[in-house]
Amino acid sequence: MFGKWSSTTKTCNHGSKIHIAHTKLSGSLSSDELNRAGDAVAKSREMLINAVSLTGGAWNAKMNAAAASCFLTGPGGPSQKQKEEICRVLTMTKTGACGSTTIKVGSSADANGYVNVHQDMMHKLFMSHKVKSLKDGATQYIGRAHVDREYITNDSAENRKRAILTFIHEATHRYAGTVDYDDQGYISATTYLAGNGIRFRETGLDTAQALTNADSYAVFAMEIGA
Repeated sequence: MFGKWSSTTKTCNHGSKIHIAHTKLSGSLSSDELNRAGDAVAKSREMLINAVSLTGGAWNAKMNAAAASCFLTGPGGPSQKQKEEICRVLTMTKTGACGSTTIKVGSSADANGYVNVHQDMMHKLFMSHKVKSLKDGATQYIGRAHVDREYITNDSAENRKRAILTFIHEATHRYAGTVDYDDQGYISATTYLAGNGIRFRETGLDTAQALTNADSYAVFAMEIGA
């Protein structure tokens, strides 16, 4: 990979490839760290596959409760139209993430992860996925998923889960056109991963927004797909 990134490619059991990139300035990733980055993508894929399979069938009480928390639907579960939309977005994300995909491991002072929205032709042609925004239908060219290096290099059970959540979150942007709504749209990972429920950092998100919200899909996929 050119520029400030170096890349290693791993091939999964079913033949698809995972490209693991790291910034040259931050130094190379060790063999264990490369494996953890690859595992984060592999486990994200498993959760997405499971979530798509489940949302395409009969919904159970756990799924309805997770949807109520993540998408702010009624306690009885989403409507049929909402179920179809949730499944559609997860399917687009799964299809993209289960192909030849890249996880970019780098440091960020103010984000757990991110994707770039590219404007220049070179990035549009070679490094982006073309997708329509769920918010307004505008065509976007979304770059590869970046995950905070801390989650890969500082190994712990929590950081492994954070890497998975972050990768799925960013993959929903890249492959399905999801949106961020600042702290109103972010679910507290600290609270969720500690087993203390699904809570947004701030109130104010409505159901229509939640159905386009990246973090809603990431936490929902982990909650039902793990």
